Amino acid sequence: MLQMSEIQSKKKQGHRADIDGMRAIAVSAVVLFHVKVPFLSGGFCGVDVFFVLSGFLISRIIFRELENGAFSMVNFWERRIRRIFPALSLVVITTLLAGWFLLLPQDFRYLGQSAFAQSASASNIYFWMVSGYFDQSAEIKPLLHTWSLSVEEQFYLLFPVLLLGLRRVVFPLRVCALAVVWSLSLFWNIWSVNRYPELNFFLLPSRTWELITGALVALAPPHAPSLSGRTSNLLATIGLILVVASFIFINPSMSFPGWVALVPCVGTGLLIWVHGLQKTWVSKFLSYKPVTFLGLISYSLYLWHWPILAFANYWFPEPGATVLINCVIASFLLSAISWKWVETPFRTKKWLPSRFQMLSWGGLFMVLIAAIGMRLHLSDGVKARFSPSTLNIVESIESKSGLQGSIRQNVWTGDLKTLHQEAKDNATLILFGDSHLEATLHVFKEVARDNGINIKGLTLPGALHLGLSSSTKHQGKVDLIDYFMNSVTHLENPNVLMFFNWHSVNDHAERSLLNNIFEKLRSVKSNVWVIKSPPVYQIDLPRFAALSDYAGMEMDLSLPADEIEHQRTFLDSLFNEWTDNEIKYLELMPLFTMPNMKSKFRNDIGIFYSDGDHLSIHGAQQLKPLVHTVMKRIKAYKIEKPSTE
Repeated sequence: MLQMSEIQSKKKQGHRADIDGMRAIAVSAVVLFHVKVPFLSGGFCGVDVFFVLSGFLISRIIFRELENGAFSMVNFWERRIRRIFPALSLVVITTLLAGWFLLLPQDFRYLGQSAFAQSASASNIYFWMVSGYFDQSAEIKPLLHTWSLSVEEQFYLLFPVLLLGLRRVVFPLRVCALAVVWSLSLFWNIWSVNRYPELNFFLLPSRTWELITGALVALAPPHAPSLSGRTSNLLATIGLILVVASFIFINPSMSFPGWVALVPCVGTGLLIWVHGLQKTWVSKFLSYKPVTFLGLISYSLYLWHWPILAFANYWFPEPGATVLINCVIASFLLSAISWKWVETPFRTKKWLPSRFQMLSWGGLFMVLIAAIGMRLHLSDGVKARFSPSTLNIVESIESKSGLQGSIRQNVWTGDLKTLHQEAKDNATLILFGDSHLEATLHVFKEVARDNGINIKGLTLPGALHLGLSSSTKHQGKVDLIDYFMNSVTHLENPNVLMFFNWHSVNDHAERSLLNNIFEKLRSVKSNVWVIKSPPVYQIDLPRFAALSDYAGMEMDLSLPADEIEHQRTFLDSLFNEWTDNEIKYLELMPLFTMPNMKSKFRNDIGIFYSDGDHLSIHGAQQLKPLVHTVMKRIKAYKIEKPSTE
């Protein structure tokens, strides 16, 4: 059996101030990233630094206790519970209480769901399952940050079991076993990062290697006689550069974690290892009192800062510097209090000293949080908190026509999906678009029924923004343009109507794709209509309208005339190569602007939008006259030139 002296030096068994300093750097990067400091586009990599640190610290404890024959799974989990659960429970319960006053029903319901998942250490699984195109914005999910805690908690459940299984294995094989797990996890992470990005980001299998990086460092030789002071300083500098570079140069548009996560993880591992051998200028900096204090409160700061920022993002369309600075100050103060009066007393057993007391109260709070979360889910976020006028606005957010996805069914196989079928020989309108078209399908179906028109089509949310291609877990990539064109080319003079989020056509490649569509439609002598986008808002319009009504304050949410003109000009430039003779354009701007040319987002009946750019059920109803015009024209084409099919 390997002796402890061969695993860890006595110095490494004690408290290391430099690790507190590394925690300080990690949490600072995360917080500054969340307040949108421009030069820290990769501040989220601070979480990866935390993973490596956690893997090192718990592995060092387990290795030491296994070597001394003192390891107990129950003792280990009790320590983890004392370390994690008290402050976390306080933050979750406080967040739920704040949500009662600050969140609209659907968002309060989502908060309840995430609290329920957190109580089961499954936040990462929950946020993976709800991630998607129409998912609630990440910036307003108060408990989103608990995903990383769930990853660690799941690791704490499984990793000690693995080490217990390896306790009688000779040291080289023990290292090899961990290296194999590390390699498999890293391979899965790299392979799946583009195939299953949400799953890869949130779930333990693709994060295990980061935690085991710390474990492997804990197994590294405790001394290296050939490592000079100059070499140590050089290695520490390289480690620091890797960590800081990840904060600066990595950005959310990259495939992450993937290969790039090696940068902060290798840098962190290098710093831990070098500073376990001897001091360097980096370790001296990391050990300064102000830095280590920030490290000591880093866990509480991580817990508190995000709910505070999420509520600020929820209530302010664009939180300014003053709001964000106040959020950071409040987070720091609450963190210091939480560390002093919650974290420390529980960890040192000043409060609830016995295991039975700790586990009993911990279990009680876990059940309480789960019960509250379930209640919020079942009650739809307790709508009774709001006045009828606020709830009327909320309905525009929550109400759906029930037709979303109704013509997506055969994207991968078979013909275009039928939305409405009259007699087979009747004229047919073919719809092609994204979620903006889907939001109006109920109007097309209603008007088609009135006019005896058949409707088929293809929609996919985000299609144009994604370059008009998409993927599934099972069938790879399909070019939607080719699929759509193959579906219409066998028709004679097909009637095609397109409605996309045209404002997402931002670069030359996307414009070329659009021109390609029009060229192909012209080649089959199509009758083409294009619905131009209505005014687009950069905020969640109905949410702020509802909050304005709820708080009894006036928010001028209309777009100014110059912004309307800017959007109109953009749309005109997008289609300027295609005349009205080739394409019939349906203008929505006049329907959603006032005489003073400011945007109009509501009338006495309700809100026209379900977010910043999708029309609500009520908003889509404003398109009825235009859709009637299209249907009548299609019937006229049918009379002028009967089908030869």
